[in-house]
Amino acid sequence: MRKWVSIVAMLGLTACGGGSHEAALEACFASAEAALQRDGGSFEIDRGRSEKTLSVNPDGTIELRVVSFLSKQGSQPQQQDFACKVRFTEGKPTPDVISFTFLWEAASN
Repeated sequence: MRKWVSIVAMLGLTACGGGSHEAALEACFASAEAALQRDGGSFEIDRGRSEKTLSVNPDGTIELRVVSFLSKQGSQPQQQDFACKVRFTEGKPTPDVISFTFLWEAASN
């Protein structure tokens, strides 16, 4: 019986972690989209590369690098990255973006 309780508890925690990670990604992507739309032109967010940078801090906040590409008036896409940090508040399903910063030098990978 104890074994089943442990398994169910671990599955629940895993599901919560995945859900919070997805919510963090979506909150950061929304902030990036708003910032990129102000610049005009077309843009694309590299969700896969961004997701690989996600990390959870000891205080429970989640940080990631949003990798994006911006094209203006037919120019070649240029990488524009953002550092994003979110915090969850108990009872609130979506996190608050507590830090969102343009990174001057984009990652080479």
